Amino acid sequence: MRDGFKIILIFLAIQLSIAFIAMLPAKIFPCLGQENANTWVILLSMLTSDILMLVYLYKGGYINKREKQTWSPISTKFIVFSVLITFPVIFLSDYLLSLLTWLPNIMEQEFDRLLSNWFGIVLIALLGPVFEEILFRGAITKALLKQYSPLKAIIISALIFGIIHWNPVQIVGGGFFGLLLAWIYYRTGSLLPGIFVHIINNSLSVFFGTVYPDADYIKDLMNERTFHILFVLSLILLTGGYWEMKRTTRPPNWKEKEKA
Repeated sequence: MRDGFKIILIFLAIQLSIAFIAMLPAKIFPCLGQENANTWVILLSMLTSDILMLVYLYKGGYINKREKQTWSPISTKFIVFSVLITFPVIFLSDYLLSLLTWLPNIMEQEFDRLLSNWFGIVLIALLGPVFEEILFRGAITKALLKQYSPLKAIIISALIFGIIHWNPVQIVGGGFFGLLLAWIYYRTGSLLPGIFVHIINNSLSVFFGTVYPDADYIKDLMNERTFHILFVLSLILLTGGYWEMKRTTRPPNWKEKEKA
């Protein structure tokens, strides 16, 4: 777990340093406009810290670009089931959040600002998922799987993934979704299925945030009967997809990877 925490601390240090540097122009030149400046501070901080962190992960040997399994698509069937199982996870996660309305969403305004910027949309929907899978699954989850049991590693990984978003709502939603992403990585050792799933999740978040800005939850878009039908279908699809994905994959020997 020491390697996992080391990676997190370095990531936080990079984020804070870049955010501080990015805020300087807005402080020196107030004419830039505080709201516009804040949006670009977030965007530039995210992009720059992501790039620097990727460089560190590759240089530090946490990610081996020559390791074929890391970038293996596994199989078309597994990718399809990974995508299919994403929708019930999103639906059930959103329902869980609808029961926790007391949780503050301290990043809501910042998220809305990012959605008003095309670069912010690209960063959230495409670039962010790729980076986060490399960092949280390819480096952190890998380190945890080498040291702990799969269940413990997956839970710790999901908790870290949720907490690192620094938003109470996303801690729950991100943690719930992080269970799926960590489990997929555990079963395959590949980042590609998780990247596909993550892109779908974030893209849907962008879609609903722009097309239905007044809807807080998915259930707000449908009547009660439709919601109950989708709830039951989600449970069925989640259960069936889980068992099929488990049946068609054999996890890598993570303990042997540690010795190697």
